[in-house]
Amino acid sequence: MHYVKYKKWWDTKSFGQAGKLFTESGEKSYCPFPKSSQSYYEFWTEQQYYIENGFFHDGQRVAGLHYLYQNFCPIHDKKKKKMAFPDFWALDADYFLKLERALGLGVWKDKEPFRPPLFEVSKTRQSGFSLKGMVPILYNIEFVPHSVNYLGAWLSKDCIKTLKVFQHYFDFNFKFCEFGKRWVEWKKEEQYITGYIEKIDGQDIKSGFQSELNLVSFKDNATKGVGGPCTLFVIEEAGMHPQLISSIQYIIPACKDGDYTTGNILAYGAAGEEVQSDDLKRLHYNIKRYHGWPFVNGWDNDPLKPESGYFVPDYSCRKGHMDQDGNPNQESAMVQRDKDIADLKEDDYESYLRELSQHPQTAKEMFSNRALRRFDQSLLEAQLVLVETLKPGTGVMLTEGVDGDIKWRYRTTNDPEPIIEWQLSAKQNKTGCVMIYDWPEPGEVYFGAIDSYNQDQSATTTSLGQMYIANRKTRTIVAEFVGRPPSKYELYRIFSMLQRFFNNAVAMPENEDIELTPWYYNNKLDHLLADQPDIIRQIIPGSQAKRTKGIHADERLVVAAENKIARYITEVLGDYYSDDDKEKVGVRYGVSRLLPRRLLQELLYYFHDSWKNFDGVRTLGWLLMYEDEIAGKDIEQYTEGDSSFLIGKAAANKIKNGLRYDRELSN
Repeated sequence: MHYVKYKKWWDTKSFGQAGKLFTESGEKSYCPFPKSSQSYYEFWTEQQYYIENGFFHDGQRVAGLHYLYQNFCPIHDKKKKKMAFPDFWALDADYFLKLERALGLGVWKDKEPFRPPLFEVSKTRQSGFSLKGMVPILYNIEFVPHSVNYLGAWLSKDCIKTLKVFQHYFDFNFKFCEFGKRWVEWKKEEQYITGYIEKIDGQDIKSGFQSELNLVSFKDNATKGVGGPCTLFVIEEAGMHPQLISSIQYIIPACKDGDYTTGNILAYGAAGEEVQSDDLKRLHYNIKRYHGWPFVNGWDNDPLKPESGYFVPDYSCRKGHMDQDGNPNQESAMVQRDKDIADLKEDDYESYLRELSQHPQTAKEMFSNRALRRFDQSLLEAQLVLVETLKPGTGVMLTEGVDGDIKWRYRTTNDPEPIIEWQLSAKQNKTGCVMIYDWPEPGEVYFGAIDSYNQDQSATTTSLGQMYIANRKTRTIVAEFVGRPPSKYELYRIFSMLQRFFNNAVAMPENEDIELTPWYYNNKLDHLLADQPDIIRQIIPGSQAKRTKGIHADERLVVAAENKIARYITEVLGDYYSDDDKEKVGVRYGVSRLLPRRLLQELLYYFHDSWKNFDGVRTLGWLLMYEDEIAGKDIEQYTEGDSSFLIGKAAANKIKNGLRYDRELSN
C-alpha cells in the first residue's frame, strides 16, 4: 500500500494559542490586557511577528500563514455546528510551509528572487482549500501595503462564493484584531480597496494601506490578463476551468520583472467534469514548463512522472482517520475509501471512476477518465505541451488575383483571429483564418480533407468548417483553416484558395453538406475534390452509396478513420539523439507531425460519441482515409493552368486542354 508520509507533529494545540484565548474570553477579545496599554500593544506586535515569520513550539515550526489560519480565520465547524478555529492538520502544516517558500515569505523573504511564480494544487474534494486559499490574500491585505490581489474563477458564482469566505475573515479581523483593516472604496463583487479618509486642507484624501482585491470571471474572457503588477492571483476551482493554461499564461507577465519574480499565482482545484480538468492535468504533470513549482511526485510513485505540482490525497485529510494532533492514519483512510466505493465498481463503473476522481489517493486517480478516451493520452499531452511552448504556425489571409493566382499576406490585428482553442467562449469571433505550419514548395505533392456544415447561421450549433492540408511525403499537416465565416460560400472560397495555394491539393470532403460539391462544380474547381473512394466498398461490402465526390459519415467508416488516427499517432518514426548524436534520448512518434493546437486538444478529449461535435478529429480521419485511397496509385503533379494532381495522367491532361473530365452530378 503506497502513500506519502507526512512529518509527525505533537502537542499541536499550542499552535492555536491565540485562538484559544479568544474562545476562552467568550469570543469577545484576543488580548487579556486593557486596550491602549503597553502590554496590549506588545501582545499584538508579538502576534504580527508570528504571522509574518512563523511560530515555534517545542522544536517545531509552522509557517506564518498557517498561524494566521489557525488563530484568526474562524470557519463553520459542521460537527460543532458553530464558528470555530480550524483543527490542526499535518497536511496543512506541510502545505503552508511549501506555500511560504513559493511566496517568498517568512524565512524565505528576499532569498529567492528567481523563484517560479506559479504554485499549483490538485486536490481531493472537501479538503478546505477555499478556506485556506483566502489566507495569503488576507495576509497581503492586512500586512502588505499597496498589494494588488486577484481572486479568479471560470464561473463568477465560484468567485462570489469564495469572496464570502474572505469577507468573513476580513470582517472578523477588523472587529477583533488590532491589525484589521477596513474598505475605503469598493465596487460590489468587482473591486475592494483598504484605507481610510484623511482631511487635508479641507479635502478628503484616501490614505492607509490602499491594498486591493479584484474579482475576475474567466468564462467570457479566458485570456484576461492583469492591467499592471500583480502581488497575488488566486484561481479558485482550477479543475473547472477548461482554458486554465491560457489564463495563467496571460497572468504570468504581471508577476515578473525580467527574470525576477515579483508576484505569484496560486491555482487549486479538484477534478471537474470530463474536459474541464484536462488543463489542470497538463499543468500538474508539466509544472516546470508553465513556470510552476515542481515537487517530487511521491504521490503517484510513477518513474515516468518524477515531478508534478502539489497534490492533496484523500488519505491526508479524511475525517475520522487522524489522531488528536492532526496526523493522518493513511492506511485506515485508504481502506475505508475503497470500502465506500467497492459496490460501484461492479454495478456502475462510470460512477466508480467519478468517485475515484473526487476522492483520489493519487493524482492519477484524480485525473482518471470518466469517458473512454480513444487516443493515446500520454503522447498527445506531451505534443500539446510542446506546441503550446513553441507556438508554431503563421496566420495568413489569402486572396485571389484577377488572373486566378492566389496571393497571401500576413494576418494583422484587424483580421479575424485563428481559432486555436477547442473550447470557445460565447463571445469569441468564429470567422477564423488560415494557419500555415510549413510553406508550399514547388514540386511537392499535397492532399487534404474537408468537413463543412449545413447551416449558414445558427444560434445553437458549435460546428465549424475545417480543412487540413498535408504533405504526402512527410505525412505532416502543413496548413489548416478552422472557422465559420458569415457565408458558406466564403467558407468554400477559403477552402479552394488554400488548396490552390498548396499546389492544387485535392481534398476529400465529408459530403453531408449538399451545397459544397455544386459550388466547386459551378466554379470549375471540382477537380480539387476527391471522388468517392473505393475504400468504402472494402469497409462496407455491398454499399449502395452513389455520391460523386467525398465520403459519408457512416458509423463503420468513422470507426475505420479512428483506427487510422490511432495508428498515425503511435507510429514510431525513429529515435531522438543528443546534440552530439552519441546518446539516444527518446523516441519520435507519429504525433510529432501534428502541429495544430486545437486539433491536439480535440484528440485528447475525443471519445466515440455520434452526438458530440468532434469536427477536427473527423476531418483528420477523412484525411488519412484519403491517403490510403491514393496509396500506390500512379500520381504525377501538374502545375500549369488550372491542372491538379492526384487524379492520374489522363485526367490532368484533359484539364490542361480545357476539357471536363469528372463525372456529372447526375451520376
